[in-house]
Amino acid sequence: MWLSYVVSISLFVKGFAGYFLPLIHQASTPLTTGLTEAGLIVLFSLLNTFGSQAVGRLEFSIVAVKLSILLIFIVLGISSVQLQSIEPEFTSKGAEGMLVAVSCFFFPTWGLA
Repeated sequence: MWLSYVVSISLFVKGFAGYFLPLIHQASTPLTTGLTEAGLIVLFSLLNTFGSQAVGRLEFSIVAVKLSILLIFIVLGISSVQLQSIEPEFTSKGAEGMLVAVSCFFFPTWGLA
């Protein structure tokens, strides 16, 4: 269980740094990426020192913001959905494409440094 926590946290901070640095117009160098990742880990570690109530309140707020953003995307994008063009591809090529998409999402800065 601890190993799964470490892996999920590392994927989270890796993805966060990869999207956060371009958002604030900073170059994605190994130094800036590492500092962002370390800062995020320290921030959430410090938050845990305030207890589960503080973590719960913050988590509720974060989830509320994420759900609001998703709801906005759904409402604005529902009219552009073309159901006839959505076809699942159950082949090895389709699975490969899905893995490439997942790796691009979680590791956006790999190969750029």
